[in-house]
Amino acid sequence: MQVLERRLGAQGPTLGAALLDQHPLVIELRSRIAQVELDIVEKERTIASLRDDVEVLRETNRSLVRQYGLTPG
Repeated sequence: MQVLERRLGAQGPTLGAALLDQHPLVIELRSRIAQVELDIVEKERTIASLRDDVEVLRETNRSLVRQYGLTPG
């Protein structure tokens, strides 16, 4: 990517930046980055949901232990 930036930068600061923004590799990489960012957000939501589920299960377990007078372990 840096080689491409240097080569396009030799065309001048404005022209090089404009060409770089429209280069197929740059477009593809930006698209992949956007998809990865979306995947991260989705996975963070899943993790948060699973943590909530774990907490509900723990509370249910504590309640059952109290209700039936069981001792853990």
